[in-house]
Formats: sequence, C-alpha cells, structure tokens
Amino acid sequence: MTYETEQNKNHLHDYLVLLQTLQSIQQYQNFCYQLYLFFSNYDSTGNMTSRNGDSITYNPLNLPATMRKSGASSNQSVHFFYGAGKQRYLKRVGSKKTYYVGKHYEEQVEGYSRKQIAYIMLGGKTIGTHTEVKSTYYAPNHEGYNVASYNRYFHTDNLGSITSITNDSGTVVERRSYEPFGKIRAMDYGTNNNSLTNTTIETTRAFTGHEQIAELSGLVHMNARVYDSDIGRFLSADTLIQDPHDSQSYNRYSYLSDVPTIIQIQFLLLLY
Repeated sequence: MTYETEQNKNHLHDYLVLLQTLQSIQQYQNFCYQLYLFFSNYDSTGNMTSRNGDSITYNPLNLPATMRKSGASSNQSVHFFYGAGKQRYLKRVGSKKTYYVGKHYEEQVEGYSRKQIAYIMLGGKTIGTHTEVKSTYYAPNHEGYNVASYNRYFHTDNLGSITSITNDSGTVVERRSYEPFGKIRAMDYGTNNNSLTNTTIETTRAFTGHEQIAELSGLVHMNARVYDSDIGRFLSADTLIQDPHDSQSYNRYSYLSDVPTIIQIQFLLLLY
C-alpha cells in the first residue's frame, strides 16, 4: 500500500494495494490476487472531489451535496440537502426522494409509491424498523391505499454494524458481513463479488449503523462527514484534533485512529 502526500495535507493521491479474495468459504487456503489502483483529487479545502472517476461536490459548509458515479447520467446523481443545523433532510436520486425527520424517521417517495420507515429504538439503540408502504394512486381510505406493513429487526456485531435482519417470525431475510474498515463483503460466500447487489436491501443502514450510499460503492454517510470504506478514510478532513497527545489525531482523514475494531470495542465497554 502506498500513499502520496501533497502540501502536507496527508491527501490520499494514489492508493495501491494487493487484495486477497477467498475463492469460497470452503476453500479458504486458496486465494486469488488482483491489483487495485485508486485515484483521487482534492479541492483547496481538503475535500475529495473525485474517486476513480466518481465526482463529488460540496456545499459552502463542506458537506457533500452532489455525487455522481463514473459513467452515470445526470439523473442518476445523488443529491443531499441540509438544514440550518447541518442535518440532512432530503436525498434525491432522479425521481426518488428520501425525506429525513431527525434520525428515527424516513419517507421514501417515488412515483405513486410512498414508503414510511420508523426506526425502532430500545435503550438508545436502533433495533429495527417498522415500514408502511402506501400507493398514492389511490385516495386515502380507499382499498389498496395501504399496500404493505411489516417489521424488520436488526442483529449487530460489537461495532453496531448490521450483520443480519429478521422478520416478525424470526426468519432471516438478509445477512451481511464487513471487512475491518467497513467494506461490505459478498453475501454469497461462494463468490468473489463484494457488492450490495447480493442483498435484498432491507435497510440502507449498514456499517456501524450508518447509512450506506448504495449508488456509489463503499461510501457511508456518517452525518458530519462521508466515509469511504474502500480505502478506510473520510472524504473530507476533520476540523478538530481529538487528542493532541496522540499522533493519529493529526491524521485528519483517518477513521478512529486507523484501529476501528479496537477503539470501538473499548468505547462500547465503557458504556457498561
């Protein structure tokens, strides 16, 4: 792995790593190797503006405003809108809109479909969702207006990442697995496909319970900043030095001092 710094900003300019991928879960002794080259550019503020062809723009508060995957058309761009308190209130991709009301309620609107998602909380933690799907093609109280209503329950690892989702009867409807820095592994362990397409996308929440930006592989919106699980770094620089006595605090793009599993575990232990 090689990093190239630029003007003392510790920018990730070129990223080169030799990946190891399991041929299958049964044949763990066999590996296939591939070369992964990552290119990125930054603006004068220190925000990543491109990642392997994907383009990213920011608003005056240095919050990501528009993201477009390489080769995607303009109507496939991801747009985020923020309120006065820097909280997201809208995500728009083409004709699909997601409205956020605080951290515990979302409403997804596309065409005549309206999906209302309420996050179920217990002990300060999100343990699932209650979803109601409605069709606005019908008048309220008309037959067919309420299309579906269901619950989903989250099962997490020690970091708070969702590893499986069950329905009301306890049947597992989705499984997930993560690399140490949050990249989603293949759901089918007999493949080499590290993609969200292996899931049914029961929820947008994923690594540490934050929202996965499914339109651009590897990106996780952590509210204040967007994290790239492909490279284990944030897209923008931290404005605060958490611990002046820790040299990693001066790495403005690192995630949890580059030891996410240990620090998160210690933090969780302090809660009990």
